[in-house]
Amino acid sequence: YTPHWYVDADHGDDKNSGFTAKSAKKTLKGVMDLGASLYDGDTVHAAEGVYSNLWMTYSKDTTIRTRVVVAARVALVADGRREATVIEGEDATTPDALGCGSDAMRCVALSDRSSISGFTLRGGRTGFDSADYNSFGGGVAKGTSGDAVVRDCIITNCCASRGGGAYGFLKCVNCFFVDNRVSYGR
Repeated sequence: YTPHWYVDADHGDDKNSGFTAKSAKKTLKGVMDLGASLYDGDTVHAAEGVYSNLWMTYSKDTTIRTRVVVAARVALVADGRREATVIEGEDATTPDALGCGSDAMRCVALSDRSSISGFTLRGGRTGFDSADYNSFGGGVAKGTSGDAVVRDCIITNCCASRGGGAYGFLKCVNCFFVDNRVSYGR
């Protein structure tokens, strides 16, 4: 068992084990899909690069896509500079004026007692339904209970119905919010 996992957008391969930097997975989804192999307190290390491929759904009750859903009690940590370690969302295929829509892509969703540190979260989008919790938090979102931490991140150019940059049960520490928008609400 290893408490550390590795992902590298430029040099990894999702067929790799992810046990070492030399055997890194390519996608964040590739690591989080390990599921039962991830344990309380594990750390996922991400090399510098732009993580903009593949995606996950935040919950079975939504069409809103999320680049990565960080598993419960797992830490996702950028090993390089936060300006050079980017998780990128995506505009909807039929967007409103701000890029939001039913098939948009948020950057990150955090699970109970999970965390993310040292990334730039860029261009995340959600739906534009002001009554749908899945349309909140374009950069990063956390469900309705428990705690999660966002540390040393830049959250930029994200949009959501509410909480353009971040929304939910989150503690943001030393984060910078730049040019985020809401399509409705606050």
